[in-house]
Order: sequence, then structure tokens, then C-alpha cells
Amino acid sequence: MEQRASDILGFAPSALWITLGVLVAVGIIVKLVFDLIIKARELRRPRVHDEQTIQDRLQTDNARLTALESTTKKQDEELKLILRSQMAMIHHMIDGNNSVKLREAQDDIEEYLISGKIRNREV
Repeated sequence: MEQRASDILGFAPSALWITLGVLVAVGIIVKLVFDLIIKARELRRPRVHDEQTIQDRLQTDNARLTALESTTKKQDEELKLILRSQMAMIHHMIDGNNSVKLREAQDDIEEYLISGKIRNREV
């Protein structure tokens, strides 16, 4: 009265192992997909320390921009001084007059070279 396992179970034991293997593989794949989704959501969400890093970088960038603005302003003043002195030289070369403007341009350049300050004179 010995019965085979396939007769008792209604199917072959190898089919049971194949079915269990497929279920385990599907479970592993589902877990991997969920893990990827969770990691993707974490990457999209800013962290608290990331916000602090962002604030620090914004402050650093703001300081650099402020320094660049002051440097640009100084370069603009230097350019005006150069153009003012060139204009005085051109006027003097054309008509031989305007030696007063040429003297003022010379004084402005000497003042800038000595003290680093530019007099605010209109062109």
C-alpha cells in the first residue's frame, strides 16, 4: 500500500520546488523594486544637513558677489580717471589750450597712485 508522493499531493514534488523557487524569485524582485523606490524618494528629499550646506554656500556666494561688485566699482572709477586724462590730453593736442585740465588730470593720477583714492570729478 505504498503510495507515491505525487499521488498523495496531486502533483509531483519537483513542481512544488519549482513553484516555491518562482515565488521566492518574485518576492526578491518585488523587494528590490521597493528598495529602489525608497532610495529614489530619499534622494529627492532634501536633508536637514543639506539645507545647512545650501545656506552656507549661499552666504559664501553672496560674500563673493559683494566683493566682485566693489572691485567692479573701483575698476569703473579707475577707467573714468584714465578716460578723463586721455580726454584732457586730446584737447591739449588739438588746440594747445586746456593745460588746466591736463594739470588736473595729472594731479588726479598722482593722487590715485599715492593714496589709492580717486577724486570724483565730472568728465
